[in-house]
Amino acid sequence: MSPDRGDRLAEYGARVTVHPPHDPPRRRRSLSRSLTSAARAVIGAGFFLAGVPALLWLVGGNPVRRLPAWSQIPDWFERSSGRFTPDVLIGAAFWVMWLLWGVFALLLLAEILAGLTRWRVPALRLPAPLHRLVFGLAGTAALAVTPAGPLGRVANPDPPSTPVAAAEHADVPRQAAARGPAII
Repeated sequence: MSPDRGDRLAEYGARVTVHPPHDPPRRRRSLSRSLTSAARAVIGAGFFLAGVPALLWLVGGNPVRRLPAWSQIPDWFERSSGRFTPDVLIGAAFWVMWLLWGVFALLLLAEILAGLTRWRVPALRLPAPLHRLVFGLAGTAALAVTPAGPLGRVANPDPPSTPVAAAEHADVPRQAAARGPAII
């Protein structure tokens, strides 16, 4: 047993075993492509930050005026029927749209700030059940809007073009044809 064995073990424990990933080398893009993508980003952000609220204001009016007075709130809860009039539902829908726009605008501004200053936006850490719910709903929504393709092509494949291929053709069991979006 060597006298410096303990020192080597201590030295080994102090070594870094997890190395941070290195960024891959950036490929140079042409100036016109960079300017085009920057112009598209500025136009898209400008439309989202100015055009969407202008459209909401034009269609729904001032959102603050849609709020009920404080004296109307207890009366609304006391009514047993007629609470959800079309005006109330439309007002609630516009408030939800305004709130969603506000959240997305804050996220967009945070991403713009992160892109300009190289500051990293911290990742949102959800509790495990809520995380599973959110990602399950997002995955289901993605599958629901994804087209499955033509069903007739899977059920009735093209006949072989040559007689030799027809003689060598073996019946292979096929998976059932998709009948709509998958439900998870």
